[in-house]
Amino acid sequence: MSPELRCRLFHVLGYLTVLIISPHSHAQLMEGGLQQRCEPEETQEDVNVLLQSTVSNLHAPSASLEKSASQLDSAAGLLSKILLGSVSKSQVEIVLAHHHESVAWSDPYKHIRTIYCKGKKKDRPAGCIHLPNVGREGHTYLHHIVKNYDRLAEWTVFTQAQAPTQGYKGHRLGGGHALPGIPFDAYVLPENAGGLPREDGSVFVFTGAVHMPTLNHSLRLSFQTAAYAPTLHQQSKCPTIEHLDGWQKWWDLGWFKKWIGGKCGVAPEAVPKLFNDYWDEYIRLPRPDHDIIFFSQGARFAASRERIRQRPKEFYEALLQKLSSNADPCHNYFNEWIWYYMIGAPSGSPCDSGLVLEEANSKEQVGRMLLNEVSLHKMRVNETAAH
Repeated sequence: MSPELRCRLFHVLGYLTVLIISPHSHAQLMEGGLQQRCEPEETQEDVNVLLQSTVSNLHAPSASLEKSASQLDSAAGLLSKILLGSVSKSQVEIVLAHHHESVAWSDPYKHIRTIYCKGKKKDRPAGCIHLPNVGREGHTYLHHIVKNYDRLAEWTVFTQAQAPTQGYKGHRLGGGHALPGIPFDAYVLPENAGGLPREDGSVFVFTGAVHMPTLNHSLRLSFQTAAYAPTLHQQSKCPTIEHLDGWQKWWDLGWFKKWIGGKCGVAPEAVPKLFNDYWDEYIRLPRPDHDIIFFSQGARFAASRERIRQRPKEFYEALLQKLSSNADPCHNYFNEWIWYYMIGAPSGSPCDSGLVLEEANSKEQVGRMLLNEVSLHKMRVNETAAH
């Protein structure tokens, strides 16, 4: 076993062991030895398997702890098989959309990893599959689905190649789109081994909501603050009041609507209609409750073979064609908002639209909104350059 794999397995098993033997030492554990990582800090994601049900059951009756212990054993066993290469790509496959990023963070998954690269030759990881530099990550995902439609893995994880660090700092300003309390392994592992629930054949961690008629956005509160004040706590696929999580006040896309309009060749005020026409022509699903759709900011998700095949191959081919002639097409921004509805044909809303309405319509603004922060950041950069 390589030193990197040995290090990762040591940390995962060590963390699981301490949770079982001494739950009360969890805080000391995170402050001490096992906080040390195998890879450089700047490219490190949440690699520890922070099993949500275990964390919530630390002070539960012994029967719950016994169940959690069994779950931890299952997670450790499956992770060790992945690290040692005894899990095949026909079972689980991780699809990385790469441009120029370091993929070192994903090396523990190299036996089940497929990298599609679109950047310069000097930046391409060894063994990657080169694609033309068009369509961003959406083109990569759709290419994989179309190319492998008849031989998809039982479970496929789709992700950008950037390390899944916590939070998001603004458009192209950094942040790996991960939500605190949900490590990358939660997309890979089945629920009985500590992964997120797969009740609808997919795993999406919803960090944004969009009002379709206006394209007004609301970000999940725990995601909005993650890059600036990361915390380690239990989380779920949708925000819940029980987890002290919710939605920020609606905000208008502002300059970003103009940005997308420029790429689509329409005026900013025409972008909402263009998006809704795209939904009607390609997605062809009824409008969700209250015209609110939910999305995973950063386009990271996982889906079963059966879920993907709810749509015919021709459906994905048509979407792929929309992304195949431009390096940064406007429709890929639309796709980021609707992957949940594209992959298969879900019949209902994945999260509580009522909670969004209750919070986003009435909540007072707390601090500056994300896009305002981006604008201020750009102003500071320009002022610095001028001096």
